[in-house]
Amino acid sequence: MTEPGLPDTDPLALEAEIPTAPMTVNLGPSHPAMHGTVRLVVTLDGETIVEAIPEIGFLHRGFSKSSENSTWHQVLPYTDRLNYVSPILNNTGYIMGVEKLIGLKPTERAEYLRVLGGEISRICDHLTCIGAIGLELGAFTTFLYAMEARELLWDRIAELCGARVTVSWTRIGGVATDMPAGWEEHLRGCLPRVLELTNEVDTLLTRNRIFVDRTRGVGVISGDEAIDWGFTGPCLRATGVNYDVRKAHPYSVYDRMDFEIPLGTRGDTYDRYVLRLEEIRQSHRIILQCLDQMPPGPIIIDDWRYALPPKKEVFGSIEGVMAHFKLIMEGIQVPAGEVYVYTEGANGELGFHIVSNGKGKPYAIQVRGPGFPILSALPRLIKGHAVADLIPIFDSINMIGGEVTDMPAGWEEHLRGCLPRVLELTNEVDTLLTRNRIFVDRTRGVGVISGDEAIDWGFTGPCLRATGVNYDVRKAHPYSVYDRMDFEIPLGTRGDTYDRYVLRLEEIRQSHRIILQCLDQMPPGPIIIDDWRYALPPKKEVFGSIEGVMAHFKLIMEGIQVPAGEVYVYTEGANGELGFHIVSNGKGKPYAIQVRGPGFPILSALPRLIKGHAVADLIPIFDSINMIGGEVEQ
Repeated sequence: MTEPGLPDTDPLALEAEIPTAPMTVNLGPSHPAMHGTVRLVVTLDGETIVEAIPEIGFLHRGFSKSSENSTWHQVLPYTDRLNYVSPILNNTGYIMGVEKLIGLKPTERAEYLRVLGGEISRICDHLTCIGAIGLELGAFTTFLYAMEARELLWDRIAELCGARVTVSWTRIGGVATDMPAGWEEHLRGCLPRVLELTNEVDTLLTRNRIFVDRTRGVGVISGDEAIDWGFTGPCLRATGVNYDVRKAHPYSVYDRMDFEIPLGTRGDTYDRYVLRLEEIRQSHRIILQCLDQMPPGPIIIDDWRYALPPKKEVFGSIEGVMAHFKLIMEGIQVPAGEVYVYTEGANGELGFHIVSNGKGKPYAIQVRGPGFPILSALPRLIKGHAVADLIPIFDSINMIGGEVTDMPAGWEEHLRGCLPRVLELTNEVDTLLTRNRIFVDRTRGVGVISGDEAIDWGFTGPCLRATGVNYDVRKAHPYSVYDRMDFEIPLGTRGDTYDRYVLRLEEIRQSHRIILQCLDQMPPGPIIIDDWRYALPPKKEVFGSIEGVMAHFKLIMEGIQVPAGEVYVYTEGANGELGFHIVSNGKGKPYAIQVRGPGFPILSALPRLIKGHAVADLIPIFDSINMIGGEVEQ
């Protein structure tokens, strides 16, 4: 009888497949490859990516709502922070939209300056992307070369605008500053070095065997499919589709520039890298043409309805003072209407949909950031690849968090969209812990307290209800609109650490029910009373009437006048009854305020809960009471 071969000599054993099961892992937002701005929930079969779900919002800035509460010029700093690597391109796109609404044309010199600044920014953006690809594939030297080139150009931007990144440089009708003395010579002097460093990166990476193997044929997408996803910019042109807004729909002075549109053939990570290299060279050509062709003249229109008057007029004439005051306090008055303006950002078509109601602030602004549709296709690009391939693919799309997370849907839609995922994750926690033998052994019968004893200690909230005592302020003494909500009060039976955990799980589900009912039942109407003794008057009243100014001034400087007296008000906080004892002496400030934080009496009982247990049991017991230091120390 022949003995079976050993595993290291039996050829069948060596060829046999190792049984695997799908595994879900989180990449980001803290993972260095995700750059802190996105999270990927990746399902793996061994090393192969089966599915990926991008989660954005870690850099959400509320651009649209912030803009609606700012004057037209005050929106500019918010545009800087969309794509914060090439902010001048964002400035220009937004300002072009406002100018189109007004029917305004900037000065010719300002047009050249905008194109010049925009192409410098485009080079900086591409250098950042190329440097990151090299760095995260182990080519640290190329990253240093790319950063040196970018720093040379950011220094020029700082000299031109006064800031390297948050430039806020363009203005309605022109730009804020002209080229300072000697700046053109500085720029012409550093451009050859930028091109030299770009060529060094090209030499080190483009024919490097390791780099080519890691990028060619990786993350491939066809031109038709890229169009279906909404790709624009380098990621679209890498597929061979010849679309660049500067050529297809020329704006500013791009129709006077002689430059080529580089195209790829495969639509893979390698083509996206090579295409950006060549676009740097084309932007270099445009910059030199701008410097050669730029005419002398003013950098902003001389119309005080839209542009601030010169300082000498502000300080020397009443007309200048009034024009300055009205532009700063009320904003420019843009005719009612709406436009969609699009430009070629560093990563693709950057569009602004702007709506004006004829007043000094935008009625609505939505951004079509080029990165959002491309990031949406990331699961398609990485599916079937190894985990290691995710890094160069993600780098090659050059996702910028600031422009990606301003989604056009409203807040309610965002909330309704994320709640199922919150519930799903809650259920995952339930599945992983509630019947887990180790977890049950570490929490059941640990830190037990009876209902009567919990009441004696002053427990409220989940720690009290875990003992079986049915007390929740929202049910016992309903406030606000809780009497209109249909929800249950979960109760425990043992009063131990396990019950305190399970009870909180169920309370999450009940809060989910309440949230949906609020969204369904909420009526339209004002969000604050119209009583200027207690609520600030609207801005239009502050700027437009003496009564509004006085009411605003008195509320800010003196505070509201609350009648003398004292009250105790209590609500259901997350950890129990949260009470405020407030005393007023009839003046604009509280005479005294005391807080009844729910955590203090529960923490007071901690020695009772842990006595007789092992030191290791202290950890789950302490966690289960959820002590929050800020309320306990009052």
